[in-house]
Amino acid sequence: METIKIFLAGAKNLQDERLRLKALANAQSFRYGREGQQVAINMSSYEDFGDKQAIYDDFIRNEADIVIFLFDQRIGEKTEAEIRLAYDTQRRCRRPEVFSFVRAFDQRTPEIDYLEKVLNAVTDNYYIDYANTDDLIAKAKERIGAFVDCRLAETAALRPSDSARASAMNQSPMFRIFLGVCTAYYVVGGVAWMLFYSLVGRPMGLSLRLYVTGILVLTIVWIIIASIVGRHDIGHNTHQVTLETSTDDVRTYVAELRLMAEQYANPDTERLWKRLIQDAESVPPRQFAARKAALQARAMKLKIGG
Repeated sequence: METIKIFLAGAKNLQDERLRLKALANAQSFRYGREGQQVAINMSSYEDFGDKQAIYDDFIRNEADIVIFLFDQRIGEKTEAEIRLAYDTQRRCRRPEVFSFVRAFDQRTPEIDYLEKVLNAVTDNYYIDYANTDDLIAKAKERIGAFVDCRLAETAALRPSDSARASAMNQSPMFRIFLGVCTAYYVVGGVAWMLFYSLVGRPMGLSLRLYVTGILVLTIVWIIIASIVGRHDIGHNTHQVTLETSTDDVRTYVAELRLMAEQYANPDTERLWKRLIQDAESVPPRQFAARKAALQARAMKLKIGG
């Protein structure tokens, strides 16, 4: 089992962003497991280490595969030390991968100038700006996914036979069955035509060209049928991928709601939080994009009311 360890650092006041990033890590870990990939994604932050700076530093220096920094247009003294440590460790050890996310701003301030000065001094990729929490999650998901996929490609070391097997598994079971049946008919037809030509056609004076033409016709028919079914199967797989992505979105958002409920629920709103989570879990994946805004509005109302 490959375990990807992520440390979430930066501004402590960005609590919603932290909750959603942790929910994203859980959802991505579930998705890889569902796809048969032996990988787990663990995201930790200061809450998980008892607020002890020495433990954060040791985790960044010796264990973290990825460090994510969140900034809200300023940088604290401790976070500045952490980001310098992370990039220094990256240059010396070629790990961890470091991503710095900064909330987009309209006006420049001395705090922003200083933040950019620090990031420009220590980072190679500067920083990634994000407009809102959804934008942050989308950009973090893309980068974490790319890192995990690269790690799996490096460590799996698939043999050619394994690669072929993995490629074949991308086809639906019905397509593989159909292709096997068609292949069987093709082989039987070819053998039958060969026997007919040997036992009947040759004594009757049929030319070899006619025999070859018969084999070519069988081959062309087999290719045409397989191509038609293959295109249909690609369409089916595309539909399945879309459905699975939508399902992942639902699972991610439900995980976010559970973390928000733990953070904001009180005796007066606990029942409402449970109802909201149940409603989110019951949303059909195809309808999630249309109904997400209403769910978010209910969550925001409960947060304010809590």
